[in-house]
Amino acid sequence: MQIAEAIEKFLAHMQYVRNASPETLRKYRTDLQQFMAYVTPPGEPALPLADADHRVIRVLGKGRRERIVPYGSKAREALESYWAVRDRVLDEFPNACDPDAVFVGSRGTRLDAHTIGTIVKRYTRLFSVSWNLHPHSFRHAFATHLLSDGADLRAIQELLGHKSLSTTQRYTHATIDQLAVVYDKAHPHS
Repeated sequence: MQIAEAIEKFLAHMQYVRNASPETLRKYRTDLQQFMAYVTPPGEPALPLADADHRVIRVLGKGRRERIVPYGSKAREALESYWAVRDRVLDEFPNACDPDAVFVGSRGTRLDAHTIGTIVKRYTRLFSVSWNLHPHSFRHAFATHLLSDGADLRAIQELLGHKSLSTTQRYTHATIDQLAVVYDKAHPHS
């Protein structure tokens, strides 16, 4: 039995026999996919760059740490449109391409952090926005939105790939400030 098949059987058991909640099933699926990405036996395909059925993508982060990150329906639509463009570029530059890279430049090479920063700055100027945006701004906004909508700090830590919870806690200051403003506006004795 292949690992992917065993995972599906386990999740079915958890759902139908143990009555696990959708949230618990999602957590198990994510954890098991991470495990599968690291422990794939020879001859069995590894987890693909992006798995449309499970809406996850492999990300190589700081310190070359790999993690599996879920993505939403809007990102899925964008990725589905992008695959054809990426494939055309990789076909045009077969020797320069990095087949493991999801995002490649016009010559088939992996986009690095500097290039992505340049793209973000270009679009910031194009839309005449006076914000000082950089790629890390998106991580910060992502974490802050999750936190303000009630996400668990440990879950955010995992999604961001932080080793330490104290690193993730840096994102809580904005949420605490937001709570103070709401408190001041809403509480009759504030």
